[in-house]
Amino acid sequence: MKTDNSKNVLIYGLGYVGLTLAVFLASRGYNVIGIEKNVKTLNKINSGNAQFYELGFDLHLKNVLLSGNFIARKFDKNSIPFHEFPKTIFVTVGTPVLNKKLNNENLREVLSCLSKFTSIHDLILLRSTVYPGCTREMYNKYWPSEGPKMGFAPERTIEGNAWDELNQLPQLISGLNEKALSSGLKFFQQIKVPTETLSTTEECELTKLFLNIERDVSFALANEFAMIAQEYNSNYSNIVKKSKNNYPRGKLQLPGTVGGPCLSKDSWILSEALLNRKNINSEDLLLKNARLINENLINWFIQKSETWFFQKSSKNIKILICGLSFKGKPATNDVRGSYVENIKEAIDRKCNQLSINIEYYSGYDALCGESQFKELSMLNFKAEQYDLVIIQNNNEENLKPLLDGSVFSNKTLYWDFWGISKDMDFLEYINKDLIISL
Repeated sequence: MKTDNSKNVLIYGLGYVGLTLAVFLASRGYNVIGIEKNVKTLNKINSGNAQFYELGFDLHLKNVLLSGNFIARKFDKNSIPFHEFPKTIFVTVGTPVLNKKLNNENLREVLSCLSKFTSIHDLILLRSTVYPGCTREMYNKYWPSEGPKMGFAPERTIEGNAWDELNQLPQLISGLNEKALSSGLKFFQQIKVPTETLSTTEECELTKLFLNIERDVSFALANEFAMIAQEYNSNYSNIVKKSKNNYPRGKLQLPGTVGGPCLSKDSWILSEALLNRKNINSEDLLLKNARLINENLINWFIQKSETWFFQKSSKNIKILICGLSFKGKPATNDVRGSYVENIKEAIDRKCNQLSINIEYYSGYDALCGESQFKELSMLNFKAEQYDLVIIQNNNEENLKPLLDGSVFSNKTLYWDFWGISKDMDFLEYINKDLIISL
């Protein structure tokens, strides 16, 4: 590793956000040390293979490992690298939501460690998704007297395309004081990426949350519109298409599952933070109702299939779920926030007297062997008839095993969460009364 102390960077947490940032900065000549608790993840990274899929990313990872600009190490709460030198520290650890409540134990553990080994010459930038006021609260807790400069600079890339977006998208920057803000701006300006300055860390934290929640709400509205259209035997996808033709205010979204590590949790982070705000009715928030619409989408499919479930005479039900990740475009192998588990749990509840066998198909190599589910690909897929076939994400590669119609019988129930198969020829093999699609 090079010894230019002005380019020392520590990144705590080498998940998708941390590792893509680490490799990006290392490729720009920075001395980057990534810190990770998960030994399996650490070993995979050091072998030159990311634990996630993004087209071409492993090559970038291998290059910075070979150059010596990037090193991945195991987390040690009793020491930090570059201890004696000025450095920029990004905290990108996961902040999961469990039972609609934020769990920030990882964040607290890292900041507790950093509080023992940082000085006024260091800059700490939180990049994990947090509640409004978190940056300031954590600083006051762990550095009650003067400590390092600290700010909030959230991640805002799309999974599957982080490399390009890190080069192109403006970085949001905020600081707890002018020194912190100035240092954060200087850091990103040196790597020649555009920046947008927020006046407070709270403003920056809200910006991150608002942008994700706005998308979640708009998708919930699309899903609700699609369900309403069904009540009138109308094609919502056609409504979306026609409404946008030569009409500048046509902004309707297409329906589909809404998950992932951000959209599935940010509404709950903000709504929990608002519980003690006397001027906000936290029990009747639009953002909460929208999130529930998206989370309960599976219930609409079950309700529409009530007759089929009631008439199911066999004690066994065989299901094929096509597409496992929370989205299909850009391709990713991230199953966090995917509907796969929700589907399984809902069907288990509905069919608690039946023996359920679920198989999962990966339409592209990005997923095969990379998730906790036992998956099939076209290499090991054996065509046979299923009782229920489900399209769970919007990558058309997931439709491959369906094209010749061999997976369908005249009693097969077909769910398409995305409406991506409306014009496909294989639908002729399915009883039209058993096709349920948004």
